[in-house]
Amino acid sequence: MSICHEDELGECAMWKVYVVTGHSVAQQRMRDKRDIFHTMRTVHAISHDTFFPQYGFTAGEFSMWQVLKERLR
Repeated sequence: MSICHEDELGECAMWKVYVVTGHSVAQQRMRDKRDIFHTMRTVHAISHDTFFPQYGFTAGEFSMWQVLKERLR
């Protein structure tokens, strides 16, 4: 049984992507977060669309979830 109605499948799929990404960022070790922040500070050609394949998200997604997570503290 799906929690999404047929006419909302696209929205539901995006919601699931955001939930999984948020959980992934929240579960990162401090060492990994420091490595990502270091990369974002030192690489000049980085943008919000830069993909970190070893972590499975983009710089923009990581930044968004870090800000949201800090707001919840």
